[in-house]
Amino acid sequence: MRTLIVILIAALFAAAPMLSAQDEETPWVKTELSIICWDSELQLSYPGYDDESPIIAPRQMRSQRIAYEGPALFTLSGTPTLDGVAIASPTAIAKVELKPGVSKQLLILIPNSEPSTPYRALVIDDSFGKFPPQSIRFMNFTDNEFSGQLADVQFQIAARQEAIITPASLSAPKYLAPLRLIRKMENDGSWRPVKSTIFQLHTNMRILVLLLQDPQRPFDVKFVLLRDETPKTTEETVEIES
Repeated sequence: MRTLIVILIAALFAAAPMLSAQDEETPWVKTELSIICWDSELQLSYPGYDDESPIIAPRQMRSQRIAYEGPALFTLSGTPTLDGVAIASPTAIAKVELKPGVSKQLLILIPNSEPSTPYRALVIDDSFGKFPPQSIRFMNFTDNEFSGQLADVQFQIAARQEAIITPASLSAPKYLAPLRLIRKMENDGSWRPVKSTIFQLHTNMRILVLLLQDPQRPFDVKFVLLRDETPKTTEETVEIES
């Protein structure tokens, strides 16, 4: 059976309100984090982090997974890097609200207009139950509508929404999944090609695609690929979350 999951996340791109300590107790979470920074590479830390190795959030690439156990609400500190070395003293850059009960979470740091917190943290359920192996997850950060076909699945992505597409079956040993993606132009309503390519979706591979507006070239869309190899055994990839 073909699987096509389209999730409306209009509220995803608005800053999430922080829970007041006076209103309810801050939840405690145990999870794994991957971090992506939108516009630059950052060296990060958070309250209680005491590992000798710094946390590096690459620009538009996944960081190494970080085991986190602590309050769901915290302030992330950071500083830009040059060749992997911090170039200033760390300052508070973003307020983070993690999701309780989610085993893997992806944190995307997006530039913010508030000078007190230069980034806002977009937190995404990155668990295998939500985003399984042999899937492609498109996150549309533009005001355009997209349409496409991945292997045997046709799909659409509205402006500032996301879609997770899992082809019904891919043939071993190459597991090839052809992709054709087109975009609806705002000025005249015409459809123009964005990307035609072929992915290899092995049984332990999943791919996150960021569709970004290029401020320097407003008629172009940046197509950023973030590959993630999951554990290969069934016992490691099947998760039951409380």
